[in-house]
Amino acid sequence: MVRMRARIAETEDPAASRRKLSDTVAFHVTEDEERRWVEPRLMHLLGLADPPPGERDELFSAWRCFFERIAERGTTLMVFEDLQWADPGLLDFIGSMLEWSRNYPILIVTLARPELADKRPGWGADQRNFTALHLEPLPNAVMAELVEGFVRGLPAEGVERIVTRAEGVPLYAVETVRMLAGRGVLEPSEDAYEVVGDLGALEIPETLQALIAARLDALTLEDRSLLQDASVLGKSFTVEGLAAVADRDPGDLEPRLRELVRKEFLTYDADPRSPERGQYGFLQALIREVAYSTLSKAERRRRHLATAHHLESIGDEELAGIVATHYVEAHAVTPKGPDAEAIAARARDWLTQAAERALSLGSPEQALAYAEQALSITPEGAERTSLLERAGEAAARAGATDRAVTFFAEAIELHRGRGDPTAAAFATAKLNRPLGVLDRRSEGAERMEVALEAIGEDGDDLARAQLCSGLAETSLYLGFPNRALAWLELALPLAERLGHPELLSETISTKGGALFNLGRHREAAILVRGALELAEETGSLQLLADAQMKAGNLYYEDDPKESLRLMLDAARSARKAGIRVIELVSLANAVEGAIDLGQWDEADAALAQLEGRELPGYTRDGVALSEAMLIAWRGDLERATEMLQSMAPRVEAAEFIQLRTWYFRARSVVRLLGGELEDAFVDAIGAIAPDPTGINSPLAAWGGARAALWLRDAMKVREALTMMERLSGRWMEVARTTVEAGLAALEGRMEEASVGYRRAIEGWESLDTPLDLALCAIDMSTLIPDDELTADVVARARDILEELGAKPLIQRLAASTRQPVVTETS
Repeated sequence: MVRMRARIAETEDPAASRRKLSDTVAFHVTEDEERRWVEPRLMHLLGLADPPPGERDELFSAWRCFFERIAERGTTLMVFEDLQWADPGLLDFIGSMLEWSRNYPILIVTLARPELADKRPGWGADQRNFTALHLEPLPNAVMAELVEGFVRGLPAEGVERIVTRAEGVPLYAVETVRMLAGRGVLEPSEDAYEVVGDLGALEIPETLQALIAARLDALTLEDRSLLQDASVLGKSFTVEGLAAVADRDPGDLEPRLRELVRKEFLTYDADPRSPERGQYGFLQALIREVAYSTLSKAERRRRHLATAHHLESIGDEELAGIVATHYVEAHAVTPKGPDAEAIAARARDWLTQAAERALSLGSPEQALAYAEQALSITPEGAERTSLLERAGEAAARAGATDRAVTFFAEAIELHRGRGDPTAAAFATAKLNRPLGVLDRRSEGAERMEVALEAIGEDGDDLARAQLCSGLAETSLYLGFPNRALAWLELALPLAERLGHPELLSETISTKGGALFNLGRHREAAILVRGALELAEETGSLQLLADAQMKAGNLYYEDDPKESLRLMLDAARSARKAGIRVIELVSLANAVEGAIDLGQWDEADAALAQLEGRELPGYTRDGVALSEAMLIAWRGDLERATEMLQSMAPRVEAAEFIQLRTWYFRARSVVRLLGGELEDAFVDAIGAIAPDPTGINSPLAAWGGARAALWLRDAMKVREALTMMERLSGRWMEVARTTVEAGLAALEGRMEEASVGYRRAIEGWESLDTPLDLALCAIDMSTLIPDDELTADVVARARDILEELGAKPLIQRLAASTRQPVVTETS
């Protein structure tokens, strides 16, 4: 499609191709920065440039952007034929168009045989605005009309015989007519055929394959051999390619090819817009399949090798997968021995190149298939270990996590067996990612420590940096920030000395998270800002999105609105880069932040963007926790409680400590709104205790303090304040001021309480967090109902809560009355 839009033929030289593509991109993508981002990724798609920075999703995003800009000029139709043959990467790209480009006037039509369902069951069914049309066999009456319109003067008996044998398949009827034309019984006349000979008994083969085979048998030996040569090349081919396989002069082939076009075995592409213009192709794919099936093993071997040698001579990296396939096919029909080993070596070389290109084009499933093919013909040795690692990388990117673990683990054992601890260390660092996805982080940490010990302090710096960085991240996930910090102090100097900006940015961000969890929040914020600046310098959208997401996580207790902005920025950066995981996690975090800020319309909008998306496990749980809280804030406490109960077993079994603290924080909110104040306080403490200065602790402490205030339990309030003292930031200072004012009221220090609440209200107004202001008003109406300030704030709070539709809080505000003060409980 890109070639056709740019009028680039497949045989065009690279310089002309680059010029045409640049002109086309400039015409459709008019914004300079966007054009500089899109063009190199389209160049790589056509094999005209090396892979640009970024993962596959950023490639997909740039390619989508090109078609979206075309669609801005008018409704755009994209037709994908024979999709049953598509590699998974193409299917994923089409899926990404449906998911991400749904707001553009783009109509996508996919045509496929039923075998597509084997690759992608329910293809398209989970998409909006989806229509499926299954082609059923045509009724006999319609088939008869087709045959009679195709052949004038055909006797009724002949029509009936063709229709009966065709069983509703138009191609069968058409091939029958072509068979009769080949016998000289029919001749073309304008737009149809006419009967010019004796039909005789009209013997028609029983299957479509047999029918096509009969047509091939009727050809001369030369023409049949030519079609067999062409069948090895593929559905379409150049005259030069066919000449190389047939060992003939291209000029000698043209008359024969034109004759085969006339006999309706082949077609000729004369469309000036087509990338395949000047090429020939089989009229039906089934003709090629039947022609190929008539070749003996020896004939296939010779032709596949001839094709591979011809394609190698072209020197086009786009052809790596095709060259590899020809060598694989030749190897499959070669007897064991030196020849087979030599062909296997060439096949491995091209399969490796094909896997690398597939990975660079965002098709990890295809890369995995190539790598596994290569492994099947690779003996033990260094070459096998590199293939295992490549297969592991492809499997990890394809989401085949268990297989990735298997490949990396085998590679590690082979490296160790060969006495190469450094290679084993690099493979172990790669293994850590899929182990983390499987929530087997403890196993990953053990493996990395073993690998680190094996290479020693004088080992490869990059290997040590990657292992230490991985151990730090794993320790943080497991709830050991001090341990993470120790590993980071080893990783950071190595990353800086190596001049590795990506590793440095990731490691600095991890250090920010570790410091945050240790209560050193301002220091963490400064570090994360630095990581954000470093990510901007690298120009990597992936690093930028990741840094924005981590900064957003750490900013809440200082500036909740800035935190939400960063989360939404991270989602936008990730969407542009096509990094689905970061986009989804950022949106999930934005949902929670918007709920806590009282910006519930924004929370609904983020939830709508997440609807129908496939979410990673802990992100899916996090979104469910946020939804449960939002549902509870709006008054459906029963449903919120049921949601939490259904999640409890899964959350309690998770190694990911932040998910557990998130769960207890959410349950604390639901119980608080349901009036279960004792349980709400216990859950808040349960969220804080495993990770006292962690990411969920500020809001958990805020909620726990509120439960204690509404209980009028000064001891519990002090316990919550002790938790808050470990935390810092502008928002946390105002929250602490609010709770301290409530404690003063509980203890009868009313003037001090009034002054404290006045400061708190000013703070909430400055931060512009209306839900926090409303919660402060409920505290005041509960503890100092007669204060002049209280009446004014309660009126404002009522407006806020009614606009939000926060039914439980509206009811509590209305029910707030003067009650005896309880200063201490045991």
